Amino acid sequence: MPTQQEARAQIKRLGFNRIRSWMVLREIKQLPQVLLEGENIEFLVYGRYQHHHGILAATNQRLIFLEKRLFSLHVETFDYHKIAAVGFSTGILFGSLEIHVSGNHLRISGIDKTRIQPLVATIRQRIVQSVESAKTFPLNEDILIKLERLARLKEQGVITNEEMLEQKKRIWAS
Repeated sequence: MPTQQEARAQIKRLGFNRIRSWMVLREIKQLPQVLLEGENIEFLVYGRYQHHHGILAATNQRLIFLEKRLFSLHVETFDYHKIAAVGFSTGILFGSLEIHVSGNHLRISGIDKTRIQPLVATIRQRIVQSVESAKTFPLNEDILIKLERLARLKEQGVITNEEMLEQKKRIWAS
């Protein structure tokens, strides 16, 4: 998990400055807690998903939609290897991202239309890379289940960050 400073440096490098981020400052502060070890933010946009306002982060490992609510944190992740298709539409000011994941159709709207095509290109590139890497290094589904369970325990506050990192090492070693 990157530190807050490392995540801020990645966000700043992407051109997502304070002027653009004032609406999602709470989400940006929570983002480092959601990122995995070695996960880097490649693209970041503001959008609406299922009537929730938040950020969509395209990382080198997955897509993350994050919304900080008053007393909770809403996070949904989409693994690149599970994405079947990606499309987009644009209007005068905003665009929508269409994602087909495991038989589900997701729509993230309200995205700045100048950023939608580069975002789609980034996602498509990552999908291709995930397919190629799956051919050379098939990931055990059991490992994924254990890692997802571990992340939920960390989100719920059942385990500390240090405990999570130790358990991740054990899972990968097995």
